[in-house]
Amino acid sequence: MKIEVNLFASLMKYLPETNSKNPYFIEVEQGATIAKILDRLMVPPEIPKIIFVNGLLAKEKTVLKDGDRAGIFPLVAGG
Repeated sequence: MKIEVNLFASLMKYLPETNSKNPYFIEVEQGATIAKILDRLMVPPEIPKIIFVNGLLAKEKTVLKDGDRAGIFPLVAGG
């Protein structure tokens, strides 16, 4: 199944060099989770802090469906 992945801020460096822009599309097997995608992209598990799937807050254990859109953010601060 095909998942749209958007990595933001410092996480963008984990996108493959062949596609270093958002969105990135990844093929995963049925039952895959956000954690599986992060593992495939070699994102250290402690870095992602905010995860959305289809615009809704999600967790690394969230099971994905074909066509889902994931947005993954590190800890961010502003002023």
